Amino acid sequence: MRCSCISKKEKEKEYENTKNWKRLYSSIDAKVSFPVVVFMNDRNVEKPGVYSYDFSADKLHMIENLEGRVKELINPNQEYNMTICFFLNLIQALALYGRKGYIRGLEEIGYLSLGLVNRYENMNRISVPEQEFTHLIGVNPRHILLIETLII
Repeated sequence: MRCSCISKKEKEKEYENTKNWKRLYSSIDAKVSFPVVVFMNDRNVEKPGVYSYDFSADKLHMIENLEGRVKELINPNQEYNMTICFFLNLIQALALYGRKGYIRGLEEIGYLSLGLVNRYENMNRISVPEQEFTHLIGVNPRHILLIETLII
């Protein structure tokens, strides 16, 4: 059984990474995307699972437990600790930007994911079955699209 304990130095580094990520996301004025974070173990959270981040309250909210099919889709070989998924809210994007909503949403997610990939050397992109994962965590795949999935 692996120990989920991490050193004070590692915790400080992860905290700094989180601050950088929040700063990057908060630099966008009108957001049409939202990140969902999947924690594979209890190093960063009380319980492994799928979380959304509430930037205004600076708080994580659990969406789904990390069990069964969700775990198989995101991390079948248990090779990494965390996944960040960026979703595009189509209804919000179209309401905000009109006919250019989809393109603007993709640009926003591209800006966010590129910023993260450039900051963290061990971050990579993966592909997951978008509709199945979206449905499993209770998001309507007709209105909200999974655009980018990064692992760290």
